[in-house]
Amino acid sequence: MTAPKPAPRRRPRSFLKDTSGASAAEFALVTFPFLLLVFSALGFAQAIWIQNALQEGAHSAARCGALYKIDGLGSCSSDSAIQANAVSNATGLLPAASVFTPSQQSCGQEVDASYPYNVLGVLQTSFTLTAKACFADG
Repeated sequence: MTAPKPAPRRRPRSFLKDTSGASAAEFALVTFPFLLLVFSALGFAQAIWIQNALQEGAHSAARCGALYKIDGLGSCSSDSAIQANAVSNATGLLPAASVFTPSQQSCGQEVDASYPYNVLGVLQTSFTLTAKACFADG
């Protein structure tokens, strides 16, 4: 029996020209930043959507309270009814009624909203979205 031949040694120049596996390495380097960008954009879009829903709920509740709270008639005759109106008009969000705080101010009926938003992702941060609407008493 003859001894097996040793594997030929690669020269450094041939190593630099070898591209097998380059696509896998490039994919691995590009995938994480790309997915981070995509999910960050989705999280930002969701925060904008929630902000819009809070503003719509606060605006419609302030209007309802300004129009119907004074005479004690209608669907917004109390603070809890104003909060219920805000929840039902916060399109697609379904927050707790305690998110909305109605009050009587110099501008008229005011409704404040404060909603904690948790950002999903690598950083695990959270911040509070707020909305305010005031409607003159009618």
